[in-house]
Amino acid sequence: MNPQTPIEKLPGIGRYFSQKLRRLEIKTVEDLIYHLPFRYDDFSKIEKIQNVAPGEKLSVHGVVWQIKNIRTPRGKFVTTATVADQSGAIDIIWFNQPFLTKNIKSGMQISLSGKVEIKGNHLQLISPAYEIIRHSNLKMENSTLHTGRLVPIYPETEGVSSKWIRAKIAQIFPSYLKSVKDFIPNKIVPHQKFLDLKEALYKIHFPKNYQEVERARHRLSFDELFLLQFLALMRKKDRQETKIAHKMKIDIPKINNFVKKLPFKLTSAQLKATKEILSDMQREIPTNRLLEGDVGSGKTVVAAIAAYVAYLNGFDTLLAAPTEILAFQHQKTLEDILSPLGMKVGIWTGSKKIKGHITCGTHALLLSYKDERQIGLVVVDEQHRFGVAQRAKLFLGQAKDLTPHLLTMTATPIPRTLALTLYGDLDLSVLDEMPAGRQKIATYVVPNYKRADAYKFIEKQIANKRQAFIITPFVEPSETMLSVKAATDEFEKLKTNHTRC
Repeated sequence: MNPQTPIEKLPGIGRYFSQKLRRLEIKTVEDLIYHLPFRYDDFSKIEKIQNVAPGEKLSVHGVVWQIKNIRTPRGKFVTTATVADQSGAIDIIWFNQPFLTKNIKSGMQISLSGKVEIKGNHLQLISPAYEIIRHSNLKMENSTLHTGRLVPIYPETEGVSSKWIRAKIAQIFPSYLKSVKDFIPNKIVPHQKFLDLKEALYKIHFPKNYQEVERARHRLSFDELFLLQFLALMRKKDRQETKIAHKMKIDIPKINNFVKKLPFKLTSAQLKATKEILSDMQREIPTNRLLEGDVGSGKTVVAAIAAYVAYLNGFDTLLAAPTEILAFQHQKTLEDILSPLGMKVGIWTGSKKIKGHITCGTHALLLSYKDERQIGLVVVDEQHRFGVAQRAKLFLGQAKDLTPHLLTMTATPIPRTLALTLYGDLDLSVLDEMPAGRQKIATYVVPNYKRADAYKFIEKQIANKRQAFIITPFVEPSETMLSVKAATDEFEKLKTNHTRC
């Protein structure tokens, strides 16, 4: 079986289910196999009926004595059954599933998994998972898929249940395994004590115990990180071999004069990051560097220095921000810093469009910006808010004869090892210290019973001519997530109960 076979070509799927599976990003056979469980229901304990106890999660195996539907006075259906093995019998109850009497018949062998409950003096299984055993000569643990074992639970969507996904994976798995080739070199697998790929895929979907699950996850997690790093390094190699940037000349006296005239002193981290970026820009290999630093650590001024270097070399700069507010904020900050040097700072958003030697903008830069001079540097702020394709368009879309240098910035604290794994095609600079004089930020978690005291504290701050911002997850109340606060509701409460607010 070809792993890239479209999912709609499989028996029993077709166009109807393929459209539902697309919501889960399942488009091929391989996508279905790599649609991995996020948890497991442990129904591996199989007991004789006489040994079951209230509160236990377990499985029983028996013969259906009787099954029938009962209609309640309110018009709903209750399906009741009695299942017995050689040791005894137990009552089974399902709610609002009258079709079960068509699937389950008296005399059938059945496996049931669920939680045992007690009603009066009778033990019951309420709404258990069930599975009809087709081959009575097989052992229980080998003859069932949905019961009597560690049962995988998958991400689902409307019309596609975990039971349906399990059945389809079990159906195609033997054929799929014939086409599996382990891409990890043979030397690595035994050295790292990994499962081979076929075994890992089998045990993630059909484990006997949690130890097998952990070993399978360990191998598949390694594969995911390995491929992320490998693809990142391939992109880096391709960029270095096929893209050419302008080799910027660094006018050290002018840069030093610019830094000296700043109204603040750069930190050692800023100076180090600046040195790394300017060193990159002197090469004909396009810069591709991630500048990481907390809010207030001074990323913007580092980007300003790089933009100034581009300006001195006759190139313009684009700075992309995820929101208009942030774009205008960058324009104001850069105008204060760069306009004394003769640089015009433009803005390019949905509401305002002015070009400059450095132009700050939103996604509008991707849609309508046409440069007048060659773009030598692209800066992307909060890079995770722009998709990979968007960043590529912004970066490569400005390339004419030469590819611009690229500097991406983020305030998200990413551990260095993780950053190098996820962004292996980027060089990394970290601003790990705050500029002198920056006020320390104090963060407190206020329990709900102290909410009134917190509002009194805010009122005092407002009385002292200070401001407060109250941020909620929603703007307006949600019909489905009633417990999640909305700004409109909080506004009305504060207006009524706290007049100063």
